[in-house]
Amino acid sequence: MDFFDKLTGIAGTVTGKAAQTVNLGKTGVKLTSEKAALADDYRRLGEYYYAKVKVGEISDDEAEPFIKAIDKTSENIASLEQQMKEAKANILLSSPNIEVKVIQPGRTCPTCGDKVYVSSRYCPQCGSKLEE
Repeated sequence: MDFFDKLTGIAGTVTGKAAQTVNLGKTGVKLTSEKAALADDYRRLGEYYYAKVKVGEISDDEAEPFIKAIDKTSENIASLEQQMKEAKANILLSSPNIEVKVIQPGRTCPTCGDKVYVSSRYCPQCGSKLEE
């Protein structure tokens, strides 16, 4: 009987450790989710503050380097997007035998507000299933 008692004790210990591991995983998922929510809140606050500074509702000399950096990065992004657009157009012009169907975004995801293609079944930003 001593053997079975030890086996039962070991099984109980393993079961307890497995439950602890599952709880640890759940806590990790919650932690990741909370960190993502915090980062999103900071991003939204930054966008709000940036907009207020840009229209002159808030004056903050210490924020000026950040404002300039955001403006410069925005300009760089616009320039790169234009370069991409021109490069795609050049590729299409140099390949007249290729038929290209351009699909424009035509609706908004009700969950995250991202623009999605009319033919999309799921939002590429948040993964939500879209109504057809």
